[in-house]
Amino acid sequence: MWRAMSFWAGICVGIVAVPVFADGPGGYGNNPYAWIHAGGYETDEDVLFDEATFDWTWGASPVIGSAYCLGDIRQAQTATAKARSRINYHDPFGTGTLSIGGDVETWKPFLVGSGSLPAGTQVPVSLGVGYAGTLQALESVEGKYSYCRASGALTLYDDSAAVLAARAGEAEVECELDESVRHFSTETDGVWDGLLTQGVDGNGDRIYSLSYEDLINFTAVVGQRYWLYFDLATSANSSSGSALGWAGSATFAQANFSNTATYQLGSTADVTFTIVPEPATLGLLTTTGLMLTRRRRTG
Repeated sequence: MWRAMSFWAGICVGIVAVPVFADGPGGYGNNPYAWIHAGGYETDEDVLFDEATFDWTWGASPVIGSAYCLGDIRQAQTATAKARSRINYHDPFGTGTLSIGGDVETWKPFLVGSGSLPAGTQVPVSLGVGYAGTLQALESVEGKYSYCRASGALTLYDDSAAVLAARAGEAEVECELDESVRHFSTETDGVWDGLLTQGVDGNGDRIYSLSYEDLINFTAVVGQRYWLYFDLATSANSSSGSALGWAGSATFAQANFSNTATYQLGSTADVTFTIVPEPATLGLLTTTGLMLTRRRRTG
């Protein structure tokens, strides 16, 4: 049932004069970043926070679809990802398919430090993870279908690139209209398998909720660096167009995870967590790199 779709993926890497660390594991670069892609909007610089809303129209057409994303890793111990994707129509003039998506990708290298424990001390660290959202598809065009999808992923590496923990989940909801009856189908995979709960919204229409929580425990070493990847992606899609104009092409599909996906680092030991490079240093390196680039261009 999984259909091929374009989940935009990319990495936002700042321009620096010299590298601070060797390349991070997983191909995600050296520096922390929060990268978002909401419809036609994409983060274009190395940032720790970004937020955008995108409405998709063709000229003066109605809003065909919309996307919203937020990525926030400004705090060393936490991260937040929000994403929502909605489609409102089939192709009103042809037979093409329509889709819109939103993706939040975050990457955080961090140091485990302590004011009282010497370097090399082993300490317990917990990583609490949570995803929550809704998926809804309500087809209104006879013989057509619409569907929405969400996925989440987390990978924790140590400084030797060994994977300490990995989690990934997916969920999809589809609705097809046949002889004026809506037929629903769902699919879940990975750590989200079996977590969709059917309910009704305020209009009495069917809606599915998903809630996932996990607590990952690992042993860290004071003075060592770790790398944490955290992602949330959504998409909304409509099947082939009806060529019946806007009035004859209305549908609805939405993956709404704008209530937040989060993680939180913690420990019972006397430890601290620090983003590396630290945000002030990262900004200085990026600015220096840009200044050098401008001088080369104008020289």
